[in-house]
Amino acid sequence: MQDQSLFQQPEHSPETNAHGETKTLDQASLSAFASLQALLQTEPQATTRLDRFMLTTGTLPQLNGLQAGKHKLLPSLFSALRSFGQVIFINNPITGIFLLVGLALQSPWYSLLAVIGTTSAQVASYWLGCDKGAQRQGIYGFNGALVGCAIAAFANLDGSDPWLFWLLLAALGGGLTTLLIHGWSLWLLDRTGLPPLTLPFCLVTWLLLLLATLLGPSILPLAATSLDQSSTTSPLTLLSGLSSGFGQIFLCSNPLTGFLVLVAMALASPLAALAGLLGGIVGMLTGMLIGVTPDSLAQGLWSYNGILVTIAIGGTFSAPTLRSLTMGLIGAAVTTLLSALILAGLPIQ
Repeated sequence: MQDQSLFQQPEHSPETNAHGETKTLDQASLSAFASLQALLQTEPQATTRLDRFMLTTGTLPQLNGLQAGKHKLLPSLFSALRSFGQVIFINNPITGIFLLVGLALQSPWYSLLAVIGTTSAQVASYWLGCDKGAQRQGIYGFNGALVGCAIAAFANLDGSDPWLFWLLLAALGGGLTTLLIHGWSLWLLDRTGLPPLTLPFCLVTWLLLLLATLLGPSILPLAATSLDQSSTTSPLTLLSGLSSGFGQIFLCSNPLTGFLVLVAMALASPLAALAGLLGGIVGMLTGMLIGVTPDSLAQGLWSYNGILVTIAIGGTFSAPTLRSLTMGLIGAAVTTLLSALILAGLPIQ
């Protein structure tokens, strides 16, 4: 039985292989993200009142007609924009545009390095001959985008280190994420049934930071996050933390960036934005219960995991029901507690 997403409906359109044989999407297993592709490829659905009111909702399959026209660069452009949206489980090029603007508000370096990481990942997918359907939907690009954001967050770009080093590192990291998805992650999916999601981003980022440390460029330390039972929290702190939490998905602490991430999500799926808001609130409330500082709350460090978990469990990988949303909110609380264990230095293996 095919999973149904809260934000997109799956398409069962046929594909044609190199021998001219037709196969259905259920039979296609050319990439480690085949399960995600089944969720994220779409066909035009019956319009609802919301669709008629908000022309940006869904995955905008009508743009496929433009991609098939004379504009040769549009397919690559749309794929890149969809890659940015895939970071937040949204397959929508308009969402990608708003996300790029939000990253630029944090710093132009974020947008530039994210674009380089995504482009490198996409080029690597073409070179490796990865599934074209997955390429079009941006499935091979979003890990590269996150690698670029991570480099922008850790690199001392205002220091004396050559900026060309960080650009090359972003390009290298983006390509490596595609190698992991196409190779090792396929092994993981075959044996566990779980898509790797952002695991390639995490592994590649750790590797690149180690490489940068060995080569000598300056790496900026992350702001310390502490627990303090005596701290008090104001409504303004909570509002800032909720907004910043959406930005922290891309390693951005600017509340305006976070607000644009929320807007980008809502343009494609108001239900996804609502689920994310609820998850972020649960994450922050859990953080308050265990006594985190108002400063770390305001930076969104205790809400972004809850946002992603609630969106994923509440509708992306399961049918949107009250039960799935409840499980997503429970997951938001659990991830907050796990974050506290990691910060406390406790062994959680």
